[in-house]
Amino acid sequence: MSLYHLYTELAPKRYAEAMNYAVLFVKALDTTYADPIAARMCNAVADFHEKEEFVYSDAIEWRMRSVHMYSLLGDDFGAGYTLYNLSRIYYRRSEFHLTLQTLDKALDLLTPYEPAPIVAECYNLLGATYFMCQDY
Repeated sequence: MSLYHLYTELAPKRYAEAMNYAVLFVKALDTTYADPIAARMCNAVADFHEKEEFVYSDAIEWRMRSVHMYSLLGDDFGAGYTLYNLSRIYYRRSEFHLTLQTLDKALDLLTPYEPAPIVAECYNLLGATYFMCQDY
């Protein structure tokens, strides 16, 4: 818990250092452990790797861990939104087959909740992926 408190205290001031503590905290958890706070921390670390460090492989790993936690918790909306963010990373890496797979799963999970802006973003990314793939 001391690592979590360090993370929460440092996040507004020194973001990169806070992410190091978040990584230490989440890596210490058991893989079968599921908690909404830990899932959000995994997403925060993934955002850091994706948007600050541009290390997409680490971002993918943390997003997958977050999806696993949300699935264990039964939080379809959290899992669907995380899968959408994961599909954006796959699109940036030009892994269009994985983009389509994760978008399909994300739309299955998000559609019952009808969050119109998020579903629209999913369809926009789906259209962009089909445009990039063209006849393939």
